[in-house]
Amino acid sequence: CHQPHGYNAGGNAWRNLKHDPGNGFPFPGVTVTYATGTNVLTEDIYQVAAGPLATHYSYDNVFFNEPDPTKSHYGQFCKGCHTDFHGDKGGPEEGGATGVEWTRHPTNDADIGAVGGGHSSLTDFTAHTNRVQVMSASGVWDPPAADNTPSCMSCHKSHGNQNSFGLIYMSGTGTVTEQGDAGTWAKDLCKQCHVQG
Repeated sequence: CHQPHGYNAGGNAWRNLKHDPGNGFPFPGVTVTYATGTNVLTEDIYQVAAGPLATHYSYDNVFFNEPDPTKSHYGQFCKGCHTDFHGDKGGPEEGGATGVEWTRHPTNDADIGAVGGGHSSLTDFTAHTNRVQVMSASGVWDPPAADNTPSCMSCHKSHGNQNSFGLIYMSGTGTVTEQGDAGTWAKDLCKQCHVQG
């Protein structure tokens, strides 16, 4: 996933991430870029401060923009390896559905609470003290905005943790760690946004 000696690719690549990880599938223009100190909505990542190193990548120092509300550069990056799981709503990876029933969860174009009918709730998401990380086209995360969209990093730690599939068991209360917070299973994570079950 990373170029060990640095990677520019015509932009400021976040953590030296390649544009063609995994199986060699190039996705032109999907270099994951970032801004530090001042948010720039055309960049994928907003890092509030550059240091110190102990908190450099901490939960409350890294936020995710959504330069294109119909695409997730982060999702496209992960798709370099996870080809069957990450795609657009209505795309083949999601089962081709264009409504609300998907084979797999979209990584973009699925704002929290936008569908209505009890599928997900922005009100419920807002009520949590601790929330999973989501993308925002407007750069508004707290309190959550109507354009907040989950993507890969919302539910998974890319480098893994102690939970199956690197899932983040986030119930909404307690101290935030790599595992989540006071949550103890996947349902805690799902109920961050979803109201069923």
